Amino acid sequence: MSTAAWQADSRYNKHFDPAKITTIEGTIKRVSSFEPQKEAEPGLLLKVETKKGESVTVHAGPSQYTAQQDFRFKAGDAVTISGSKTRIGMKQVIMASEIQSGGRTLKLRDQQGRPLWKLEGMEQQQQREEGQM
Repeated sequence: MSTAAWQADSRYNKHFDPAKITTIEGTIKRVSSFEPQKEAEPGLLLKVETKKGESVTVHAGPSQYTAQQDFRFKAGDAVTISGSKTRIGMKQVIMASEIQSGGRTLKLRDQQGRPLWKLEGMEQQQQREEGQM
């Protein structure tokens, strides 16, 4: 698996547009994963039902980063999510910059959309996991 898709200047991350920041409130309906590009480290995907009854797909950064920050999300969690509303492929998504849940805040990107995760940490974790197999 590659971390290249998670680099700040990757094609995937260039979808983040600071001019299209939005905030939603709702409840997580499903937690799963996605690949920002083929053979990439998986990302955390949240399906959220907003208070207005809309179903929204949220890309919440690399799964390893959320785990490193000791954040675990599950169906039924109430969340407030800020991020850039964009289209990736044929899908409308929010690329999260911040997720609030349970009195805690997971910061994923700065105000310009630059990722706050460190790829070195992800690569070291990946190497440790591969060494255990």
